[in-house]
Amino acid sequence: MAYHDKHKSMPATVQLIGRLARVSDEFPQESVLVTVDDSDVHPELIGAVRELYSEDADWATIIPGLIDAEVAESAANTTFIESLAEREGEIRLSDLHPMPGPIVYEVDHPNWRPYEPVGDVPDQLAVGARFAAATVLTSATAPDGSFLAFVTRRRTVPPWSADLTLENVDYNLTLVSFRPAPRTDLPSLLFIDTQDGAVHRALLDSVLRPPEGTRPVSSERLDGYMQSLPRISVSSIGMRNILAGTRGTSYKTRAGSSTDIDLLTSETTQTALGHLMMQVMVEGSSTTVGAAFEKGKIWERRYKPFVNYAGWITESATLLWFPRTGSTGAALLPQISRGRRLEAWPESVPLAVEPNPATVRGGFQLFDGESFVGALEDLDLHAGLDPTGALNLPAHTADTMPMVAVIHDRAQNSSTVCWTGTLSPAGAVTPAGHDLIVHRGYTVLGSFSEFLEEYPPLIYFLNGQATQGHELFDVQGGSSQAYDPRILLAHDWDGAGVDLSAETRVRALAHGRGISIHEGLEGYLRAQPKAARHRWIICNDGSGEIADYLVIEWTRGEPVRLSLWHAKAAGGAPGLRIDDFQVVIAQALRSRAWFNDPQLWTELRERLMGRRPPRATLVAGSDHAARLLMLLGERDPSGRRPGRTWLHTPPLVHGEIAIVQPGLSRDALRRAPSHPGTTASSIHQLFGLLADTVAVTGNRAIVLGSP
Repeated sequence: MAYHDKHKSMPATVQLIGRLARVSDEFPQESVLVTVDDSDVHPELIGAVRELYSEDADWATIIPGLIDAEVAESAANTTFIESLAEREGEIRLSDLHPMPGPIVYEVDHPNWRPYEPVGDVPDQLAVGARFAAATVLTSATAPDGSFLAFVTRRRTVPPWSADLTLENVDYNLTLVSFRPAPRTDLPSLLFIDTQDGAVHRALLDSVLRPPEGTRPVSSERLDGYMQSLPRISVSSIGMRNILAGTRGTSYKTRAGSSTDIDLLTSETTQTALGHLMMQVMVEGSSTTVGAAFEKGKIWERRYKPFVNYAGWITESATLLWFPRTGSTGAALLPQISRGRRLEAWPESVPLAVEPNPATVRGGFQLFDGESFVGALEDLDLHAGLDPTGALNLPAHTADTMPMVAVIHDRAQNSSTVCWTGTLSPAGAVTPAGHDLIVHRGYTVLGSFSEFLEEYPPLIYFLNGQATQGHELFDVQGGSSQAYDPRILLAHDWDGAGVDLSAETRVRALAHGRGISIHEGLEGYLRAQPKAARHRWIICNDGSGEIADYLVIEWTRGEPVRLSLWHAKAAGGAPGLRIDDFQVVIAQALRSRAWFNDPQLWTELRERLMGRRPPRATLVAGSDHAARLLMLLGERDPSGRRPGRTWLHTPPLVHGEIAIVQPGLSRDALRRAPSHPGTTASSIHQLFGLLADTVAVTGNRAIVLGSP
């Protein structure tokens, strides 16, 4: 018999030994016991197995040697539980064995304690109380305030049903641990361990109320903590691509035995460590530990009695304060960059906001009270910028980042500001006025500001930095002033009679002094030489657009070339103005997702057929319109079914993302000195960031300005 690891219960251990030791004269062969580390598993078993059934066998010597450790642990746990100052409820605490998985917060206030008076169960958590829409069943706390435990019961309906008779009953154990700072230059550490997000938020808001500036533990401390553990191997790595912004590539995961050994440079370029799981040695055997750097969460995959859990918290706090860097020899994933603590918002202009990749799974809906606002997929976030020009936003400072949420109503082809608020460098989100409510199916997830705290968006800045939650990243290439001048093209808009202040036909007619930028762009695109046999130029301007104009070029048997063109009106005569680019650059960065979106061709077909807003119209290529529609899976006028379509056999797609801004003078940019702090320097940084972020998707960037 092979003994791989200790049993978790004594009855199973004794039963195994009894079966192995039981012998018969009919089968005289020896019983053989094989263990992983020989005597490290159960030293009492070495050389004693067959003799256990012999007369006068010393069972009294063998069995106590096996159970002494368990008895001692049980006694220590009982002593710990009895030392708790206050215990309420009928659930026996000795029956509870949590698996550690807390989020750790840094508290920079030396005299703060989690709850007052210390040693008493807070009134909100008394047995029978309603807390965060759940019922408290059991509560207990330590006399020094270092430990708080309570069990809640929550009744909900499944997200796929509105029938209140279909009820889920969820039980949740929540643990709060506090370790005061050992030195004045170190923060105190607050551990909140719960699987219920509503309970977590309510604890912070109404019970613990940590001082301002409290934030999840920094990536630097988490990195030191993970480096300190006795590592055997790395089994899972999560990497945030801080430039991708495309579905399926914003977060990459590598899993498998020793997955850290064969990482390629192409996999780690322009990424930051998101999560990490690895095997470590604990008490003579291996277990899995992990950390989520964005959330400040650590975990260990082993159930523990309360006394061992408290010891694990103390040990973890010690390593977070005083890491034993290099204790296992080789550095841990040196090829992957880490985020840094965001102390203050960058002084640079925020360019674009992209949603957290965890929200891409969809199904989230926004409500204003009982009124439906829209789906999260139709929401755009803007940082430090009012896209409407009609709001009175607070200033972008080191401590405050104003945010605006715009919802796109495709049915009405309109966009409306539905939420405003501010972000702090610590990751806190404060709504300005009323807040929205987030639903998923028939389940209420909480407020929109809480949702943004749990799923922080990625914000790009002009200086080449990016932030997410409480972390700051350096975007490779974006901080450089160098860019490829070949991405900058020029067009004679004045010669074409274009009103540079009118983006659309409607605005140009209202001004009455020339054609629109859209009309001028159509002429420019028509005049460009074809890159393939077929070319279709499509206008999709409107709320929720793919782009103002799409250019699709295709030859049978070859990849599809797709160009997405985004145009914006100029703020004056051609010159150098960074404000002309703020809105359009955000649109361009968001449109990168379409290159990898499997629904692109279905979405385009529905818009071309007028079945989904905003309607797409064919500007050029109408002589081959039927072929395009058949490629998109639409029947031809005779009712004939299409054969091989792009929906069933998606083609390879490559191309470019283009920004059209006639307010930029190419010659003025070339002549202007690009010293740090100048407008020319900012535009250089902008183009460098644009080229880098678009290149991640395998495509190239274009900027079309004036001579």
